Amino acid sequence: MAGSRTNSGPATDLLVELQRDAQAPLHGQLATAIREGIRSGRLRPGNSLPPSRTLAAGLGVSRGVVVEAYQQLTAEGYLAARPGGYTRIAPGLRAVPPSAPPAAGPDVRIDFSPCRADVSQFPRGRGCARSAGSSTRHPTSGSATSAGTVRPSCARRWPTT
Repeated sequence: MAGSRTNSGPATDLLVELQRDAQAPLHGQLATAIREGIRSGRLRPGNSLPPSRTLAAGLGVSRGVVVEAYQQLTAEGYLAARPGGYTRIAPGLRAVPPSAPPAAGPDVRIDFSPCRADVSQFPRGRGCARSAGSSTRHPTSGSATSAGTVRPSCARRWPTT
C-alpha cells in the first residue's frame, strides 16, 4: 500500500549501541542515546520512533527495556505518545548546541567532601558542650572548647550512660 501509515522502519535508524557490561542499566543507556540524538538535532521533532517491539528485536533486548526508556523520555517531555499510536519526538523541541565547560570559580574555603567535617569554622563558643568557667584550646584550630562538662538543659535531652 502506497499510503500505509505503519511505523515499522528499521531500528538501526536510531544508531543506538548498548553496552551490556556497563554499570548503567540498558533502559537508561537507551534513554540517554535517544535524548542525545534529540538534543544534537539528529532526531527531529515530529519524527516517529520505531515501535517498542521492533526496536527491542533490533537491539536484542526485551520490550520492557524499550518501554521503560520511552516512558522516561515521555515524562521528561522529549517524546509524545498515545496508547496504540505512534511514539514521536515531541513537537517544538530544538537542538541544543553543546555548552562550554563551566569556568573555574573562586577558591572555596569550605570542604564539602563526605565524612569530613571542617571543624575549623565551627562556632565553639555556642552549643551544648560549653562549660561556664573552664575552657581549653583545641589542638588543631586553637579555638576554645569545653573541658568536658555539659549544661543541664542538654544533659536532659542527651543522657549519657
